[in-house]
Amino acid sequence: MAFVPPLTQDEIEAAVGGLRAIRSLGEGGQGCVWLAEASDGSPAALKVYARRDNVQVRVEREVEALRDLRCDSIVELVDWGQTQIRGEDCVYTLTGYIDGPNLHELLGAGQLAESRVVRVCQRIAQAIDAMWALRIVHRDVKPENIVVARDGSVFLIDLGIAKHLDKTTLTLYGRVWGTPGYMSPEQMAGRPGLTLRSDLFSLGIVAYEAVSGSHPFGGRQDLIGRVDPPHVRDRCGVSARVASSIHWLLKARPVDRPSSGAALIADLSE
Repeated sequence: MAFVPPLTQDEIEAAVGGLRAIRSLGEGGQGCVWLAEASDGSPAALKVYARRDNVQVRVEREVEALRDLRCDSIVELVDWGQTQIRGEDCVYTLTGYIDGPNLHELLGAGQLAESRVVRVCQRIAQAIDAMWALRIVHRDVKPENIVVARDGSVFLIDLGIAKHLDKTTLTLYGRVWGTPGYMSPEQMAGRPGLTLRSDLFSLGIVAYEAVSGSHPFGGRQDLIGRVDPPHVRDRCGVSARVASSIHWLLKARPVDRPSSGAALIADLSE
């Protein structure tokens, strides 16, 4: 864990002013997450990171992306900054709080109903379009980064490795960013000039997995872009319409995929 022993409520409130720490939501190797009450009384998620390794870069990437984004499917950035805790330099972000599980947790109980998968895809496609309007590619669309709130709202989270194509200050060259098994062929190859079609490919993997309960490529990144996945209708009873949309997303060549999230939304709405 980043903080041993775990941070206390008093330490959190002393380090980050203007909020009330309510309870810990989790601890990790780089930091911790707390449920907090913002100055306006609204629930918020406070992430506190020890400034080690590439943490500062990841946080700055996320702040850079969230600062100008306005989308119902992307959590709002409330505040961020630097502080000291136990004599150590730290960085924090404060965002809106989403009360609900991520898609990975939901899939632990089995595949989702088709109607629910369609809604997830449409909302994440909306988020991908909103990012692309600012020339941002998420680069890490996967079940763990999709949260389904108790009220049914869907959110794309964790823009820590998002790439702003018009800015180069946060780029670390020579490294492939993303999660193996969910990267598009062009992303895994480290090709420059990624577009939203790369994120849409990743969404296709998520959709296939959500509706069928199995990964289209068996979780193997080395097969992605080299072989066609088994037809999703061979694995579950999904409709021909939704199956067609999923396989459209999974085309190996970017040019053969939807040109926008809006195109996917329209295709799923027919």
